[in-house]
Amino acid sequence: MEQFLAVRKKAAIAVAFSLGIYQVYTAIFGIPAMYLHRTIHLGVMLVLCFLVQQPSKTRKKLAVFQLILYTVCVMASIVYLIYGSINYNEIQLRLGAPSEWDKVFCILLFILTFIATYKRAGLPVTVIAAAFMAYLLWGNYLTGPLRHAKIGERMIFAEFFNSNAGILGSCIGISATYIIIFIIFGAFLKEFGAGEYFNRLANRLTKKSCGGPAKASVIASALLGLINGSAVANVATTGAVTIPLMKKNGYPSEFAAATEAAASMGGQILPPVMGSSIFLMASFVNMSYNQICFYAIVPAILYFVSIYLAVHFKAKKLKLQAGYGVDEDDTATMGEVFMSGIHYIAAILVLVVTMVYGWTPQRCGMLATATLIVGSLFRKETRISPKRVCKALVDGVMGTITLSITCAISGVIIGVVGLSSLGIKMSTFVLRASAGQAVIALAITAVASIVLGMGVVSAAAYIILASLMGPVIEALGINLLAGHLFIYYFGLLSAVTPPVALGALTASSIAECNFFKTCMSSMRLCIAAFVIPWVFAFDTRIMFLGAPIWQCILPVLTCFCGIYILNAGISGYMLTDLKWPIRILACAASILFIFTDHITDIAGIAILLVIVIQQIRQKKQERQIAVT
Repeated sequence: MEQFLAVRKKAAIAVAFSLGIYQVYTAIFGIPAMYLHRTIHLGVMLVLCFLVQQPSKTRKKLAVFQLILYTVCVMASIVYLIYGSINYNEIQLRLGAPSEWDKVFCILLFILTFIATYKRAGLPVTVIAAAFMAYLLWGNYLTGPLRHAKIGERMIFAEFFNSNAGILGSCIGISATYIIIFIIFGAFLKEFGAGEYFNRLANRLTKKSCGGPAKASVIASALLGLINGSAVANVATTGAVTIPLMKKNGYPSEFAAATEAAASMGGQILPPVMGSSIFLMASFVNMSYNQICFYAIVPAILYFVSIYLAVHFKAKKLKLQAGYGVDEDDTATMGEVFMSGIHYIAAILVLVVTMVYGWTPQRCGMLATATLIVGSLFRKETRISPKRVCKALVDGVMGTITLSITCAISGVIIGVVGLSSLGIKMSTFVLRASAGQAVIALAITAVASIVLGMGVVSAAAYIILASLMGPVIEALGINLLAGHLFIYYFGLLSAVTPPVALGALTASSIAECNFFKTCMSSMRLCIAAFVIPWVFAFDTRIMFLGAPIWQCILPVLTCFCGIYILNAGISGYMLTDLKWPIRILACAASILFIFTDHITDIAGIAILLVIVIQQIRQKKQERQIAVT
């Protein structure tokens, strides 16, 4: 059995490397026919999924059964890949009149995709997709508003196999064209040591700051969002270093874990990658990738500023010392630390600049990767061997398996929503339940987003939410991009919201602390993510959208003021400790700032001045008492 497992591992590496070469080639020279490109990508990903799946290590009989199952699935995936690649043109020409072989391979593709989803994305996504398919097949027997007309066999096969829709729809197309290139770029950054560099840079930047390790965690998690497409992976990567340092610095265990969980979740909302969901969002809102990056940047910055302020106020309240968390043996200056990874910075700048100039995302990703490789050659200590370049390419493809399978199963959900008009039915239901009130409808949408996002990969959660709740957003008359960012933010918040809260769970296990308390602390730290979506849902100016730039500056500035005073109120510290009446007043003032209007802004400024004056007087009194 050991020899067979070794052969499977070598085969997986060879297949992944081959797909990586194909993806790089198509990114540079263009893709073949759309249906063929998606078939190759999905077929090879299915092969890889079953090749890398490991059998049970404790139960021998089960392990034998699993190996047989995985081998059969590999062979079936190869057969599907060959059939789809050779007959791709004829398959599409038979739209509405599928052959018997088309039906056989459509069913086979469904079976393989569901098994792969269960193995890679977990039970929740599989159950959700199965429920959608059951609704499509038997929803005509229901009574009430969810009932749909009977959908014929030909229409189902046409949607899910004979067209560029369903499993081979836009989601898998985005995975095959854009997402995999950016994950490969992230794999190259990781293999070249960018993770260690970002951690070292973040620690150096916060060396002289009170509560430095927590602030380093916030900065490093933002930077590592470029590498990791998952909040949980980000927690595991940076948390293993930052959480112990935060605890030693004097932060409570739950707060240290919560800081890492909240900061890592923020990596999913920070352009230019946004956990790869930005490419899916571009398809749903029919907007260019570059535009979404521009409009999403200010809310993301507000979020990270909010967490940074929260850990700063906590450090001040706990009277933590500065200069903790930096390796004492590391005598390099800030400039030397920065220059040691200049090729990482250059690669990211190339990515951003080429996007601004309107290049296609896949070419931007490839040019950034090439810049990283070439830039590393100029210094001996950063130079890596061709073998490691190949390893990075393989790791990038391997890192895309789960997301590609998730995109494939998401195509099933989108197909069901389209065929059954479920999105329209959901929109009607929510509007009736909310009596047409936008605030109530958005509250229902927010709760649904958190619930549906629990235990689900962020990309899958977004696709499910966009398919179901997207029509609600449009019916409410809310800006389409703002609405989709709204459901995306609340879907991500499931990573820190009990009972699932995978991000908080991972962080609490590293910190060895109470899970529920970590969730509560994480939610307080993520307060900006709960508030900001409501702001841009009703006032897109904080995204620099819908108004001239000069009209957007004031709302953005008042939002920053609101975030500042809100965190002060929650933390109980501004210039010194805040007493409870002042904390309540600060939280009330933050609402006046965040929901922008000239009258509320003036009232907020007045309250802020009162609090600041009170804080200055209180601090003087404390100094006088300390002297005496």
